[in-house]
Amino acid sequence: FLKTSNQQSNFGLLDVIAALHWVKESADSFSGDKNRITLLGYRTGAVIANLLLVAQIAKGLFQRAILISGSVLSPWALQRRPEDVAKELSTALGCVGKLPLSHPESDLAPCLRKKHVSELISFVPSSPKFLSAYAPYVDNVLLNNPKTLMESGGQSSSSSSSSSQHFVQDQFLRAELLILFTTSEGVHELNDHELRAGFESDHRDKILRTLVRNVFNYHQQEILSIVRNEYTDWERPILHPIPLRDSTVEALSDCVAIGPCLQVAGIHAKRGAKTWVMHFSHVSKDSGGAGEESAGFERLGSLEGDIVPYVMGLPVTNNIPALGLNQHISPFAALANFSKQDAFVAEMLLHYVANFVKSG
Repeated sequence: FLKTSNQQSNFGLLDVIAALHWVKESADSFSGDKNRITLLGYRTGAVIANLLLVAQIAKGLFQRAILISGSVLSPWALQRRPEDVAKELSTALGCVGKLPLSHPESDLAPCLRKKHVSELISFVPSSPKFLSAYAPYVDNVLLNNPKTLMESGGQSSSSSSSSSQHFVQDQFLRAELLILFTTSEGVHELNDHELRAGFESDHRDKILRTLVRNVFNYHQQEILSIVRNEYTDWERPILHPIPLRDSTVEALSDCVAIGPCLQVAGIHAKRGAKTWVMHFSHVSKDSGGAGEESAGFERLGSLEGDIVPYVMGLPVTNNIPALGLNQHISPFAALANFSKQDAFVAEMLLHYVANFVKSG
């Protein structure tokens, strides 16, 4: 999703669309149904699936979508300043051209292709907290404003026929949508020390101030006051570090994932489309560690990432260790030993997801 020129970009989306074309063309060869294709995405993958729901170029390629822990309305879902990231990368790798990136003939790609892959991977662009550097962006070519598209039904181009326009405008409404999320989707926004030790109210205010400043463009002071008031337990005369951590995680979770997910679901359902929402609240017995080392992680409920092994069916595999996979699923869950209760929950979740894929 690096913007290398003033021409068409968002090539990551085009890669997914090419894969969907292959799936649709090849489904029959694998005893599949090309007319019942379901997209499933987790976090950034959910953003891609959500974008394709309203992208004209993806019309007719799938019928259902499952969004897990993410949506296009999450603050980190889209790049806000793709030109700044491209400029930073080109400067770091010595690819600064004579023409500005906004110039029609400017293109960083030829220079970047000459760089070793290690140089490209080692470069980490700066990005404000809670936002993304590498992500899809609104280019008004492949993508227009996704919220506007969802509220109006979908994206159509002026060059399309009227029937094509009508189909695309109905695409968002025709697609059946299942959205899933956990209780504490915002845990990854805090570092390990903050999660284990908690923090005082001044540090809480610093985190929330940064959140509001980077996510919202207007009325920042008013929003900050409302957030602090809403996520403060006024019945407690003394605010201890761990309860403050809990309320901060709740605020972050609502802002970066849960709220945007519910907003997408609300838009979809309000327009009469088939919509399902699931809150995955199950907590594995090993989630967050054991004993004193857990630092009260059980208070946070299901953590960001906890749902992934259940969707994959890992607890049903007779406690076979998920070798090397656990730390990538959730940094706090020791998922090598699932209980019978975990397996039961996984079977139910798989049943729900499979039914959605089969029949909506």
